[in-house]
Amino acid sequence: MEDDRSLRAELRALPVFSAPSPFLDYSDLPDSPSDLFRVWLRAAIASGVPEPHAMTLATVDPDGAPDARILILKDQVGDEWLFASSSTSAQSGCLTSD
Repeated sequence: MEDDRSLRAELRALPVFSAPSPFLDYSDLPDSPSDLFRVWLRAAIASGVPEPHAMTLATVDPDGAPDARILILKDQVGDEWLFASSSTSAQSGCLTSD
């Protein structure tokens, strides 16, 4: 078995936030967070980010137990987000924000 300390050393040697974050002009933001999301998503698509439509959706059940899964964003209209999951997923089908 590999020594876990060697992985720690490798992880600590990696650069962290090696490039500056893009400037965010707060005076020029869209009125809606959904509109801003679309601007950012389109920028990610244009810059070649792999699978920018893959997202983690986390929810909790009535008892507060968390559940997170990776979904594919199929559309976003206004404040409605349409996702698709794997057909083998426990939450298979199309999910909305309703």
